[in-house]
Amino acid sequence: MIIKKNTLQHPAVDLSSPFCFFELISFASLAFSFVFIILIIIENMDQRTVKKQAKLVTRKVMKFWRKYEVIDKQAFEKGLDIIIKQVAKQAGVSLEGVGEYTCKVLDESFEDFDKIPDEERTHEDMILIIYFRYLYHIGILEEAC
Repeated sequence: MIIKKNTLQHPAVDLSSPFCFFELISFASLAFSFVFIILIIIENMDQRTVKKQAKLVTRKVMKFWRKYEVIDKQAFEKGLDIIIKQVAKQAGVSLEGVGEYTCKVLDESFEDFDKIPDEERTHEDMILIIYFRYLYHIGILEEAC
């Protein structure tokens, strides 16, 4: 579509036709549908990216934690650093920007983790809960998982 001097010129639209209005509405509807489909594709790509990144951060932290028989405070903090770095990288935010949510994220994450029955709790669950909580507070996720 070419727009010149406040006039609409398009080979498929005859501006002198009494049906011009309906043709323009039809074209606008088609364009809206196309944009809507693109937004759905982008949203699905974002969901796939988040899932892919969640698997990546879980693998990284678990690889580190496998060195320990018991996850003590120091090991937990190093695992948390890995999560924070991954969130900062994915969100394009500074480490300090992500770090400012740490107290709130950990409080909420421990509450969520406590809701899981003891026999079903895993280290992977804890990593994912923390990771998704950070993404929620940064604004990447609309809902906390």
